Amino acid sequence: MLRIGIWFDETHCSYGGPTLVLLGAIVGLIQDANARLAPITVLINEQGDVNWVMNRLREHEKIIGHIRNPLIGPLVFNHDDALTKDPVKNIVWNTGKRFIIASDWFGNLVQRGLPFCSPRSLSIWPSGVDTDYYTPGTKKSQDYFIYFKSQHYPNLQYLHIYLFNNYFKYCGQTLTYYHYTPEMMRDAAQKSRFCIFVSNTETQGLAALEILACGIPMFVLDCTIYKNERLIHENATSVTCWDERCGMKSSWETLHEDFPVFLARLDTYKPREFVCSDYTFQAAGKRLRALITREHH
Repeated sequence: MLRIGIWFDETHCSYGGPTLVLLGAIVGLIQDANARLAPITVLINEQGDVNWVMNRLREHEKIIGHIRNPLIGPLVFNHDDALTKDPVKNIVWNTGKRFIIASDWFGNLVQRGLPFCSPRSLSIWPSGVDTDYYTPGTKKSQDYFIYFKSQHYPNLQYLHIYLFNNYFKYCGQTLTYYHYTPEMMRDAAQKSRFCIFVSNTETQGLAALEILACGIPMFVLDCTIYKNERLIHENATSVTCWDERCGMKSSWETLHEDFPVFLARLDTYKPREFVCSDYTFQAAGKRLRALITREHH
Protein backbone atom coordinates (compact mmCIF):
# COMPACT_ATOMS: atom_id res chain seq x y z
CA MET A 1 0.00 0.00 0.00
CA LEU A 2 1.42 3.37 -1.05
CA ARG A 3 1.93 5.79 1.83
CA ILE A 4 1.48 9.42 0.75
CA GLY A 5 2.82 12.07 3.09
CA ILE A 6 0.89 15.33 2.79
CA TRP A 7 2.57 18.33 4.36
CA PHE A 8 1.15 21.77 5.09
CA ASP A 9 1.55 24.54 7.64
CA GLU A 10 -1.37 23.91 9.98
CA THR A 11 -0.93 27.41 11.46
CA HIS A 12 -1.44 29.11 8.08
CA CYS A 13 -4.01 27.35 5.91
CA SER A 14 -6.40 30.12 5.01
CA TYR A 15 -10.16 29.71 4.95
CA GLY A 16 -11.37 29.42 1.38
CA GLY A 17 -9.13 28.45 -1.53
CA PRO A 18 -6.10 26.98 0.29
CA THR A 19 -8.26 24.77 2.52
CA LEU A 20 -10.31 23.64 -0.48
CA VAL A 21 -7.12 22.72 -2.36
CA LEU A 22 -5.92 20.64 0.59
CA LEU A 23 -9.19 18.83 1.32
CA GLY A 24 -10.04 18.37 -2.36
CA ALA A 25 -6.63 16.84 -3.05
CA ILE A 26 -6.98 14.36 -0.19
CA VAL A 27 -10.47 13.34 -1.32
CA GLY A 28 -9.29 13.10 -4.92
CA LEU A 29 -6.28 10.94 -4.08
CA ILE A 30 -8.53 8.54 -2.15
CA GLN A 31 -11.16 8.44 -4.90
CA ASP A 32 -8.50 7.75 -7.51
CA ALA A 33 -6.95 5.02 -5.36
CA ASN A 34 -10.35 3.36 -4.93
CA ALA A 35 -11.05 3.57 -8.67
CA ARG A 36 -7.80 1.81 -9.51
CA LEU A 37 -8.28 -0.71 -6.66
CA ALA A 38 -4.98 0.36 -5.16
CA PRO A 39 -5.66 1.68 -1.63
CA ILE A 40 -3.40 4.32 -0.16
CA THR A 41 -2.55 5.58 3.30
CA VAL A 42 -2.58 9.35 3.73
CA LEU A 43 -0.19 10.70 6.36
CA ILE A 44 -0.54 14.30 7.54
CA ASN A 45 2.80 16.00 8.19
CA GLU A 46 4.52 12.62 8.40
CA GLN A 47 7.04 10.98 6.10
CA GLY A 48 5.54 8.82 3.38
CA ASP A 49 6.89 6.67 0.58
CA VAL A 50 6.14 9.73 -1.57
CA ASN A 51 5.49 13.25 -0.31
CA TRP A 52 3.56 16.36 -1.30
CA VAL A 53 4.24 19.72 0.38
CA MET A 54 1.28 22.00 -0.37
CA ASN A 55 2.44 25.30 1.12
CA ARG A 56 5.46 26.83 2.77
CA LEU A 57 6.15 25.14 6.08
CA ARG A 58 7.31 26.60 9.34
CA GLU A 59 11.06 25.90 9.46
CA HIS A 60 10.67 25.06 5.77
CA GLU A 61 14.35 24.59 4.94
CA LYS A 62 14.96 22.29 7.92
CA ILE A 63 11.89 20.09 7.31
CA ILE A 64 12.30 19.81 3.53
CA GLY A 65 15.81 18.51 4.11
CA HIS A 66 14.33 15.43 5.83
CA ILE A 67 11.50 14.70 3.39
CA ARG A 68 12.12 12.17 0.63
CA ASN A 69 11.97 13.76 -2.83
CA PRO A 70 9.03 16.07 -2.10
CA LEU A 71 6.69 17.55 -4.71
CA ILE A 72 6.25 21.16 -3.60
CA GLY A 73 3.36 23.53 -4.35
CA PRO A 74 1.15 24.99 -5.63
CA LEU A 75 0.77 27.35 -2.65
CA VAL A 76 4.44 28.20 -2.12
CA PHE A 77 4.95 31.00 -4.64
CA ASN A 78 3.60 34.53 -4.80
CA HIS A 79 3.62 37.36 -7.31
CA ASP A 80 6.67 39.00 -5.74
CA ASP A 81 8.78 35.96 -6.66
CA ALA A 82 8.83 37.44 -10.18
CA LEU A 83 11.05 40.20 -8.80
CA THR A 84 13.65 37.86 -7.29
CA LYS A 85 17.20 39.06 -7.96
CA ASP A 86 19.05 36.16 -6.32
CA PRO A 87 17.12 32.84 -6.47
CA VAL A 88 19.51 31.23 -3.99
CA LYS A 89 18.06 33.50 -1.31
CA ASN A 90 14.57 32.12 -1.99
CA ILE A 91 14.27 29.34 0.59
CA VAL A 92 11.50 27.45 -1.22
CA TRP A 93 13.27 27.44 -4.59
CA ASN A 94 16.70 26.76 -3.13
CA THR A 95 15.69 23.75 -1.05
CA GLY A 96 13.45 21.97 -3.58
CA LYS A 97 13.72 20.22 -6.90
CA ARG A 98 10.17 19.39 -8.06
CA PHE A 99 7.46 22.04 -7.99
CA ILE A 100 3.86 22.49 -9.13
CA ILE A 101 1.91 25.68 -9.76
CA ALA A 102 -1.78 26.26 -10.47
CA SER A 103 -1.76 27.81 -13.95
CA ASP A 104 0.38 28.55 -16.98
CA TRP A 105 0.26 32.33 -16.75
CA PHE A 106 1.17 32.34 -13.05
CA GLY A 107 4.02 29.93 -13.74
CA ASN A 108 5.32 32.26 -16.44
CA LEU A 109 5.13 35.18 -14.01
CA VAL A 110 7.08 33.41 -11.27
CA GLN A 111 9.73 32.29 -13.75
CA ARG A 112 10.61 35.91 -14.43
CA GLY A 113 12.53 35.72 -11.16
CA LEU A 114 13.01 31.99 -10.48
CA PRO A 115 14.52 29.72 -13.16
CA PHE A 116 13.17 26.17 -13.34
CA CYS A 117 15.74 24.39 -15.42
CA SER A 118 17.50 21.13 -14.49
CA PRO A 119 17.76 19.98 -11.76
CA ARG A 120 14.53 21.82 -10.95
CA SER A 121 11.19 21.27 -12.68
CA LEU A 122 7.88 23.13 -12.63
CA SER A 123 4.62 21.43 -13.63
CA ILE A 124 1.08 22.77 -13.88
CA TRP A 125 -1.44 21.22 -11.49
CA PRO A 126 -4.89 22.80 -11.15
CA SER A 127 -7.03 21.67 -8.23
CA GLY A 128 -10.45 20.09 -8.68
CA VAL A 129 -13.86 21.07 -7.29
CA ASP A 130 -16.76 19.23 -5.66
CA THR A 131 -18.96 18.23 -8.59
CA ASP A 132 -21.29 16.34 -6.24
CA TYR A 133 -22.08 19.56 -4.36
CA TYR A 134 -22.04 21.95 -7.31
CA THR A 135 -24.69 20.47 -9.60
CA PRO A 136 -27.17 21.89 -12.11
CA GLY A 137 -30.46 23.28 -10.86
CA THR A 138 -33.85 22.21 -12.20
CA LYS A 139 -35.70 25.54 -11.93
CA LYS A 140 -34.42 28.78 -13.44
CA SER A 141 -35.99 31.71 -11.60
CA GLN A 142 -33.60 34.42 -12.87
CA ASP A 143 -31.64 35.09 -16.02
CA TYR A 144 -28.18 35.66 -14.56
CA PHE A 145 -26.03 36.45 -11.60
CA ILE A 146 -22.94 38.63 -11.54
CA TYR A 147 -19.88 37.28 -9.72
CA PHE A 148 -17.82 40.26 -8.61
CA LYS A 149 -14.37 39.95 -7.03
CA SER A 150 -11.44 42.33 -6.52
CA GLN A 151 -12.35 44.73 -9.30
CA HIS A 152 -13.23 48.41 -9.47
CA TYR A 153 -16.75 49.27 -8.37
CA PRO A 154 -17.24 51.80 -11.22
CA ASN A 155 -16.95 48.81 -13.59
CA LEU A 156 -19.78 47.07 -11.77
CA GLN A 157 -21.86 50.22 -12.02
CA TYR A 158 -21.11 50.41 -15.73
CA LEU A 159 -22.24 46.79 -16.16
CA HIS A 160 -25.48 47.47 -14.27
CA ILE A 161 -26.20 50.48 -16.48
CA TYR A 162 -25.45 48.48 -19.63
CA LEU A 163 -27.86 45.73 -18.58
CA PHE A 164 -30.51 48.25 -17.56
CA ASN A 165 -30.32 50.09 -20.88
CA ASN A 166 -30.11 47.04 -23.13
CA TYR A 167 -31.65 44.09 -21.26
CA PHE A 168 -34.22 45.76 -19.03
CA LYS A 169 -36.41 42.66 -18.82
CA TYR A 170 -33.56 40.45 -17.65
CA CYS A 171 -33.44 39.87 -13.91
CA GLY A 172 -30.50 38.81 -11.79
CA GLN A 173 -28.40 39.39 -8.69
CA THR A 174 -24.84 40.28 -7.73
CA LEU A 175 -22.60 38.23 -5.45
CA THR A 176 -19.55 40.03 -4.11
CA TYR A 177 -16.46 38.19 -2.89
CA TYR A 178 -16.25 37.89 0.92
CA HIS A 179 -19.99 38.53 1.19
CA TYR A 180 -21.46 35.16 0.31
CA THR A 181 -21.36 31.54 1.47
CA PRO A 182 -20.84 28.48 -0.74
CA GLU A 183 -24.55 27.77 -0.34
CA MET A 184 -25.42 31.25 -1.60
CA MET A 185 -23.24 30.88 -4.68
CA ARG A 186 -24.56 27.42 -5.51
CA ASP A 187 -28.11 28.69 -5.15
CA ALA A 188 -27.41 31.70 -7.39
CA ALA A 189 -25.82 29.48 -10.04
CA GLN A 190 -28.49 26.80 -9.95
CA LYS A 191 -31.35 29.24 -10.47
CA SER A 192 -29.59 31.27 -13.21
CA ARG A 193 -29.30 30.72 -16.95
CA PHE A 194 -25.79 32.19 -17.06
CA CYS A 195 -23.15 34.02 -15.05
CA ILE A 196 -21.40 37.31 -15.80
CA PHE A 197 -17.97 36.88 -14.25
CA VAL A 198 -16.10 40.03 -13.19
CA SER A 199 -12.87 39.23 -11.37
CA ASN A 200 -9.27 40.29 -11.26
CA THR A 201 -6.49 37.94 -12.38
CA GLU A 202 -6.60 34.54 -10.67
CA THR A 203 -3.78 32.10 -10.01
CA GLN A 204 -6.41 29.39 -10.57
CA GLY A 205 -9.83 30.54 -9.39
CA LEU A 206 -11.93 27.72 -7.98
CA ALA A 207 -15.14 29.76 -7.94
CA ALA A 208 -15.26 29.77 -11.75
CA LEU A 209 -15.07 25.97 -11.86
CA GLU A 210 -17.75 25.68 -9.16
CA ILE A 211 -20.08 27.92 -11.18
CA LEU A 212 -19.40 25.99 -14.38
CA ALA A 213 -20.05 22.71 -12.54
CA CYS A 214 -23.60 23.98 -11.91
CA GLY A 215 -24.11 23.79 -15.66
CA ILE A 216 -24.34 27.49 -16.45
CA PRO A 217 -22.17 29.21 -19.07
CA MET A 218 -20.05 32.20 -18.12
CA PHE A 219 -19.56 35.53 -19.84
CA VAL A 220 -16.15 36.58 -18.54
CA LEU A 221 -15.05 40.20 -18.58
CA ASP A 222 -11.49 39.01 -18.54
CA CYS A 223 -8.61 40.75 -16.78
CA THR A 224 -5.54 39.88 -18.86
CA ILE A 225 -2.88 42.06 -17.22
CA TYR A 226 -1.55 41.54 -13.71
CA LYS A 227 -0.03 44.62 -12.17
CA ASN A 228 0.97 45.95 -8.80
CA GLU A 229 3.19 48.81 -7.67
CA ARG A 230 6.35 47.09 -8.90
CA LEU A 231 5.55 44.97 -11.95
CA ILE A 232 3.26 44.44 -14.91
CA HIS A 233 2.66 41.03 -16.48
CA GLU A 234 0.59 40.41 -19.61
CA ASN A 235 -1.13 37.22 -20.78
CA ALA A 236 -2.83 36.71 -17.42
CA THR A 237 -6.51 35.80 -17.04
CA SER A 238 -9.46 35.84 -14.65
CA VAL A 239 -10.35 32.21 -15.48
CA THR A 240 -7.45 29.81 -15.93
CA CYS A 241 -9.36 26.56 -16.63
CA TRP A 242 -11.31 27.12 -19.83
CA ASP A 243 -12.30 26.01 -23.31
CA GLU A 244 -15.06 26.81 -25.79
CA ARG A 245 -17.59 24.70 -23.85
CA CYS A 246 -17.51 27.13 -20.93
CA GLY A 247 -18.91 30.28 -22.55
CA MET A 248 -17.15 33.40 -23.80
CA LYS A 249 -14.26 35.55 -22.64
CA SER A 250 -14.65 39.22 -23.47
CA SER A 251 -13.47 42.62 -22.30
CA TRP A 252 -14.95 45.95 -21.30
CA GLU A 253 -13.96 47.28 -24.72
CA THR A 254 -15.85 44.54 -26.59
CA LEU A 255 -18.75 44.02 -24.17
CA HIS A 256 -21.38 45.58 -26.45
CA GLU A 257 -20.53 43.39 -29.43
CA ASP A 258 -19.71 40.14 -27.60
CA PHE A 259 -22.57 39.89 -25.11
CA PRO A 260 -25.33 39.49 -27.76
CA VAL A 261 -23.25 36.77 -29.44
CA PHE A 262 -22.85 34.98 -26.10
CA LEU A 263 -26.61 35.07 -25.51
CA ALA A 264 -27.32 33.73 -28.99
CA ARG A 265 -25.04 30.76 -28.32
CA LEU A 266 -26.22 30.17 -24.77
CA ASP A 267 -27.76 26.76 -25.42
CA THR A 268 -24.67 25.45 -27.22
CA TYR A 269 -22.25 25.63 -24.29
CA LYS A 270 -21.52 22.57 -22.11
CA PRO A 271 -19.82 23.92 -18.98
CA ARG A 272 -20.48 20.98 -16.67
CA GLU A 273 -19.14 18.56 -19.26
CA PHE A 274 -15.92 20.59 -19.29
CA VAL A 275 -15.54 20.46 -15.50
CA CYS A 276 -16.42 16.79 -15.15
CA SER A 277 -13.92 15.79 -17.83
CA ASP A 278 -10.86 17.21 -16.08
CA TYR A 279 -11.57 19.07 -12.84
CA THR A 280 -13.37 16.71 -10.48
CA PHE A 281 -11.63 15.84 -7.23
CA GLN A 282 -10.82 12.41 -8.67
CA ALA A 283 -9.36 13.76 -11.92
CA ALA A 284 -7.17 16.23 -10.03
CA GLY A 285 -6.17 13.50 -7.57
CA LYS A 286 -5.12 11.23 -10.43
CA ARG A 287 -2.90 13.96 -11.89
CA LEU A 288 -1.43 14.75 -8.48
CA ARG A 289 -0.61 11.11 -7.79
CA ALA A 290 1.16 10.85 -11.15
CA LEU A 291 3.26 13.90 -10.29
CA ILE A 292 4.03 12.74 -6.75
CA THR A 293 5.12 9.28 -7.83
CA ARG A 294 6.97 10.30 -11.01
CA GLU A 295 10.39 9.68 -9.48
CA HIS A 296 9.33 7.05 -6.96
CA HIS A 297 11.00 3.68 -7.33
